[in-house]
Amino acid sequence: MAEPQDILNWRLWSAHITLSGQPDRAQISALAASGVSHVLNLALPDQASALAGEAQLVEEAGMRYTNIPVAFEAPTEQDFDRFC
Repeated sequence: MAEPQDILNWRLWSAHITLSGQPDRAQISALAASGVSHVLNLALPDQASALAGEAQLVEEAGMRYTNIPVAFEAPTEQDFDRFC
C-alpha cells in the first residue's frame, strides 16, 4: 500500500488496516488510490474537524463508508461492540 501524504496521524497498523485523523477532500481520493477499500469513521458528525459530505465523497471515490460515532472523552462498551 502506498503511503498517503500529509494525512493527520496516518499510520499503517497492519497489511489491511490504517489509522489516521480526519482526511480532507483531496486526501480521500489519495486513500482510494493507495488501495484503501473501506473507511470507518469513529468521529462524531458535529465535531469541529468533520468533513461535510464525507460519506458521499468516500463512496464516490469507490470505497465503502461506515460511521460509528464515538464520544472520545467517554467511549462505551457498546461503541467497542459496534466497532468489532
